[in-house]
Amino acid sequence: MTENSAVLTETRGRVLLITLNRPEAMNAINTDLAQGLLAAVEELDSNDGLTAGVLTGNGRGFCSGMDLKAFAAGGPPKGLTNFLKQDQRNH
Repeated sequence: MTENSAVLTETRGRVLLITLNRPEAMNAINTDLAQGLLAAVEELDSNDGLTAGVLTGNGRGFCSGMDLKAFAAGGPPKGLTNFLKQDQRNH
């Protein structure tokens, strides 16, 4: 399980369940969520015992997109650029 409270992970057999955990903000992507998502994807990628990942959101919405308040306060969330680069390396 990850230590980031904005993204929770749980291993179920060979599957990594990744839960976006900012229900009060409809799981909008801020720095903590972006960093937690990157850590979860890296965990999935580096663990040969895992064969799949399931991404879900806590609360009534999966993900409302970028946290515009956080974005306006300081640019794109730290970790988001790294997450996007990681995604590009895998495709």
